[in-house]
Amino acid sequence: MSLLYSSNVLTNIPKTDASRIMKKIDWLWTNREYVNHLPLGENLNGFFKLRVGIYRVLYEWDPSKDDLRICLIGTRDTVYRDADKKFN
Repeated sequence: MSLLYSSNVLTNIPKTDASRIMKKIDWLWTNREYVNHLPLGENLNGFFKLRVGIYRVLYEWDPSKDDLRICLIGTRDTVYRDADKKFN
């Protein structure tokens, strides 16, 4: 049972936005068993998204191990393209 972060996921995000994102991630972790996880399709199969204003948090969720890994955080207009480059 663990909440894991990939390295540097909050590097380019302003502090005020990062604080709001971290609160939402904490909420997700606390409510992970009850949340409707929104899966991504096609080339990002296996990842889920969390909406936080203009930002998207892309994560992996393994209910059998109770692991949630935060993989990438970015603005809606770039995060999916960045994820495709990073993970495919």
